[in-house]
Amino acid sequence: MKYIINNSVDFIVAERKLYGNDKEVTLSNPACRLLLVLLENNQLQVSREALLTKVWEDFGLVSSESSLNNSISSLRRGLSDVGVDNVLETVPKKGFILHLDDVKLENLPGDYLTRNIENASSLKRPALKTWHDLLLRVFPLAAIGLSIIAILLFLLVFFKERTHSYQLYEHVKKCNVYFFGDVNIEKVEHYYSSKRGEEVLSQCDTPAIIYYDDNNKGQSGGVAESIVSICKLNSDGQVNDCKNYVDIYSG
Repeated sequence: MKYIINNSVDFIVAERKLYGNDKEVTLSNPACRLLLVLLENNQLQVSREALLTKVWEDFGLVSSESSLNNSISSLRRGLSDVGVDNVLETVPKKGFILHLDDVKLENLPGDYLTRNIENASSLKRPALKTWHDLLLRVFPLAAIGLSIIAILLFLLVFFKERTHSYQLYEHVKKCNVYFFGDVNIEKVEHYYSSKRGEEVLSQCDTPAIIYYDDNNKGQSGGVAESIVSICKLNSDGQVNDCKNYVDIYSG
């Protein structure tokens, strides 16, 4: 999951990293969750109480005004380092407002592979002196190139097929709740029994569709990421508006 901030900064959620201004900044877990909440409410005031709940208490952590202030300062430094200055306003005794001109949300499963390929191709190669050297270099590179193409084709087919693999989890009031078929059902049940899940389901007094997915990294020691979208339906049953909830957990 990637946010593009003001068309100049990439925020890769699973990495907790900001990329911009020729710099790379890694956010702490609280600062990362803080930025996610503020991005979801861009240009809106978010109360201190709401931030303490969504960033700490919903994750079973002890919240405090000191922790919030420290994380706000850390987030401001991180944004400033990548060229996004003076966008986080403090509303005294009330909360904070994130002022961004443009925010885009992308889900690009090939990001990491593409970046690794580009980095590898930018490495300087020594000059080839003979045809023998050329052949020794060309054939392995050709084999690697074919392997990369095969991997990319696999990823393309895999993710294309995944878009059609949602399964119905349950009906809640006026919502149909779905999840990706390859997601562990215990994770789905755990999510909807949490405070965050209850917050999502509390919006089911009006017709909506809810989708759950995660990146399956938690068990391997990586950064686990869950993505939930709730899409409101109009009177014709068409999607009218969607809101995304992205949460990260240390594996």
